Amino acid sequence: MSELYGTEFELSGTRTSCVPTPSRLQGMESMPGLPAESIPRLHAVAEAARRGWLDGGHLRAMAPEDAQGELQQLSGIGPFYSSLIVIRACGHADAPNFGEPRSKAAVQAAYGIDHELSDAEMLVLAEYWRPFRTWVAVTIRALSPSGAAQ
Repeated sequence: MSELYGTEFELSGTRTSCVPTPSRLQGMESMPGLPAESIPRLHAVAEAARRGWLDGGHLRAMAPEDAQGELQQLSGIGPFYSSLIVIRACGHADAPNFGEPRSKAAVQAAYGIDHELSDAEMLVLAEYWRPFRTWVAVTIRALSPSGAAQ
């Protein structure tokens, strides 16, 4: 995508392509390997970025949960990806989001819990991870057998 729609520049003597701008993404009609139904979603994300809805300052002005909820209004952005956007755009190290089933499963496995955890149970466990609940959850998922392949 970067090669087809981004801009090339030189970095430390190496030519590389950057991620396309929202206006370039909005002009995209197709992309090899990307299903056609994903193009309108990509256009919606590009429009949100163009309007400033994905701006770090805009997202930081809200509670992490509110920012995630706003992002989930975009087609194709669910709990897991909204949490990634908020975490990366805002730098929240302590923004728990356990709505993504693979993260819950990884925590259950890591703690040897024999039932599906509720959100309330996840929050109780996560209290011990403060002030790095985000990164502990990310690490547990990444280290889980199913998380490493995701």
